[in-house]
Amino acid sequence: MSKMKREIVALVGLLLVASHAWCQRGTVNLATALRNDLVAARASSTSTDSATVNKEAVVEKLQNKQLSQLAFETFAKYIQLAYDRDLLTQKATPDGAGATYVLKGTLFAIDGLTRGDFDELSTRQGTAFMRHFSVELGAKTGKGSSVSDGVFGFNWAIVNKRDPFFNFPANEIELQSKAVVSLSAARVKFKAKLLATPDPALAAKEKAAVQKDKAAGNTDEQLKFYQSQGYAVSAYTLALVAEALKTRGLLTLFGRANTNFGKTQGFTHGELGLRYLVGWLPVRNSNSLELDARTAFAWDTTATPTAEPRGLDHRAFITTVGLNKVLISSSDVARPLLEFKLNAGYEHRPSQLYNGESRDKLYGETSLRVRINEQVWVPLTVQYDTHGNVLGFLKVVWNIVPN
Repeated sequence: MSKMKREIVALVGLLLVASHAWCQRGTVNLATALRNDLVAARASSTSTDSATVNKEAVVEKLQNKQLSQLAFETFAKYIQLAYDRDLLTQKATPDGAGATYVLKGTLFAIDGLTRGDFDELSTRQGTAFMRHFSVELGAKTGKGSSVSDGVFGFNWAIVNKRDPFFNFPANEIELQSKAVVSLSAARVKFKAKLLATPDPALAAKEKAAVQKDKAAGNTDEQLKFYQSQGYAVSAYTLALVAEALKTRGLLTLFGRANTNFGKTQGFTHGELGLRYLVGWLPVRNSNSLELDARTAFAWDTTATPTAEPRGLDHRAFITTVGLNKVLISSSDVARPLLEFKLNAGYEHRPSQLYNGESRDKLYGETSLRVRINEQVWVPLTVQYDTHGNVLGFLKVVWNIVPN
């Protein structure tokens, strides 16, 4: 099969998967489902301390479902397996075209696996560094699928405002009060509307909703009713905490290095940098938008068969800024199913250059990420620069997180 045909097959496959993701969107009532999570957390609590732990655990599990793949790419919260391959150009490594296989994991997750109690990861506290530091180990293949390079790296979330175990709202009563005020405000506005324009049918619907909620001991029906009338109404559930935390800032220090197992002394490729991810838009908006900014210093001391001068010390400063948008999400817990990212990048090479290489490079990138199931994602990235060069990368990512 020719390279062009393979590309077409891959793109068609992604479109089919995207269609499948669209069809999987649920219709579960968010307010009801997540109120049950709060009730379950409180019911299983036997003391004030355990109540806090249980609520934080519920928030983290909800948050894991709501996070974009970009967020997991920035920092793998637990364990992540990734397969990455140059798709469009089959760009050669020193040993030929190949793929990269990487296993990432936080120290906290690795500790949980060695103890054989992975689910306990959601309830243990007092381990901030272990939860916020991950290591990675991988291999790069060359000709004949033989291993050509070893890959080693780390990610340290030096600022992580997303972790509920260390950022859970201190004043829960304040959050509950805001929800009550929101509901009361909607009720007052609705009454004023009825006074201005009497509508017995609508008044009867509101009364029925109130009676149902009194019988059930909740506010689900009133929430649905006032929302159907165009009023912004919020209910305090752990989902609101999870969604609020998922948009907060995440600053990571990262590093990665390659070695070709003795063919060249030391590390042949390397990268060290900072990455900042932050989201915005109102809480409960499933089509979240995220800003991704990255700056790094990279080096390469490998001489390829076609590179002159051989053995040069190749260095680059890299800066990228991108926006990631969730295009499709489920309606039950705002689970992202399809994401699209636009990225702009700039590279400056202060050192020696390869033949035909420019000292400065400006490029753009587009990425499409498709969720296959609860834990597997397929990102496709196409990069293009001002010199007309096009690169394409196909990736398969498996995020292993507690259910």
